[in-house]
Amino acid sequence: HIEEVVVAFEFKFKDKYEFNTIVADADKIYNYIKRINNNCQYVMAIIHEKYWENPFWLTKKQTNNWAKGRVTELVASYNDEITEEMNFLSKGY
Repeated sequence: HIEEVVVAFEFKFKDKYEFNTIVADADKIYNYIKRINNNCQYVMAIIHEKYWENPFWLTKKQTNNWAKGRVTELVASYNDEITEEMNFLSKGY
């Protein structure tokens, strides 16, 4: 049975390109994982109000190391540059 579930969310809603703040959020999650040795799951959620070919932010190095088994990315962006349909995607590492 489950005794306790601990999840930390870092959520951003951006209507413009905000590379530095999103990278800083990934660094913040990394520092939490490094400092707090627990079974917490971390969720990095980002909504882009524009089209992004690849809306995921974590690098292969991050996902194969500190994010592995600990971080899920929830992302949303437009399907293309013309329509206003949104893609909502998730990726767990």
